[in-house]
Amino acid sequence: MTGQSDYHKDQAGQKAELTKAIQEGLAKEALEIYGSHPPLDASKKQIRLLSVYDNVDPSSLLTGELHVANLDADYTALSYVWGDWHNRRPIRINGVDTTITASLEIVLNRLRTEKKVTSIWIDAICINQTDSTEKSHQVQMMGDIYLHANLQTFLWLGEAENHSDEAMKLLSIVDKPYFDD
Repeated sequence: MTGQSDYHKDQAGQKAELTKAIQEGLAKEALEIYGSHPPLDASKKQIRLLSVYDNVDPSSLLTGELHVANLDADYTALSYVWGDWHNRRPIRINGVDTTITASLEIVLNRLRTEKKVTSIWIDAICINQTDSTEKSHQVQMMGDIYLHANLQTFLWLGEAENHSDEAMKLLSIVDKPYFDD
């Protein structure tokens, strides 16, 4: 029994160390990504939008730029399952190499390949996750952000598994106007 208990403690300790390292790295990268621009103006209901650069090679590094906009801008919003926070993939934002969850990388690559977005709002990227004041304000605005996404709102539940694709096909038949392949 003690061996199993020690193993789980060791696993938990390793995961805590990894979490701390990721947080420290992301905090440093956040200074580089968001620090060169003035903070969002809450009174103007400003948001950041990500422009993902096209690339003919779908396996190339995701690259994009953040820009500030108001809710009346033309943009797409993405709601998605974050997935395992420890499973990170590279991305370059505003010239800074950082990481995103594997789940977000999958959906961004798919949207980039299908050329479905120009400016997109994604909470994990467009909100400075290391600034608690900004994060609090932006989270309060999320209903308005999704409501004003006048191009499209994508919902990403992850890759199909355990026949989930069959369930989605059934839903699309039942409510055809709301689903887009």
